[in-house]
Amino acid sequence: MSRVWLIFILFHCNAALSQSAAASFFELSGPEKYWVITHFIKAKKAFKITEEVLRKTDSVGKTDLLDADMNGGQLDAFKHSYWIAHLTTGIGKKAALRLGEAHEKGNYRDFKNSKKEDGTVPDKMASEMDLQNNMAGARLASSALFETDQELIQAIANGN
Repeated sequence: MSRVWLIFILFHCNAALSQSAAASFFELSGPEKYWVITHFIKAKKAFKITEEVLRKTDSVGKTDLLDADMNGGQLDAFKHSYWIAHLTTGIGKKAALRLGEAHEKGNYRDFKNSKKEDGTVPDKMASEMDLQNNMAGARLASSALFETDQELIQAIANGN
């Protein structure tokens, strides 16, 4: 049985996982799919966290807190730091950083195939910047200095 079918069966057998999560799985890059397979229990929580982070990033992008550039701008940096900070508190630092690395490996494959992410082809500099923002998010979450989400958002926006 192929891995894809095995994953498909696992997702459909897990009643707690939504249809949108199962559909989203097939949109992931190879490295991200591998992360899901090897972190199946954490993947469900990571999916929910990621959905919430994307909604919050969209909200922040509509304010004047940061520029609205999702491709290498302040909002893109915010998204990565905020995502990994929430993943760190939700699934652990190591798993969060590994998911961030898997995402960037997928972006590298897209770069090699000239495939666009958010309207542009990801490059090495963007990937390195994203990985640094991921580390910043993990450090912020690990510091446990923030009692509210708004304090975390402000810290990230201020470059802390």
